[in-house]
Amino acid sequence: MIPASLAKFFWDTDISALDENTYSTFIIERLLEYGDDEAIQWVRSVYTKEMIAQVVRTSRRLSRKTVNFWALYLGFPREETAVFSDPDPIWRQ
Repeated sequence: MIPASLAKFFWDTDISALDENTYSTFIIERLLEYGDDEAIQWVRSVYTKEMIAQVVRTSRRLSRKTVNFWALYLGFPREETAVFSDPDPIWRQ
């Protein structure tokens, strides 16, 4: 279960209906993008480094700033991410 203290990051969702396994990508994206220290600690305690890295690599919902930070933190080039490798010129600005 997602702790009640993290409900503020799921303003549009009933957190009691969020299964940590079924909705792992959504939960990781939301907390990496908007979470505070407590949220990041919770994500890191529930999900593996590999799961978090996979979300960072494939997500198109995360901002470039968030992806850049997590790619550096997790130790892989940001060019390996969907956000930085998308040929759409909007992402290149």
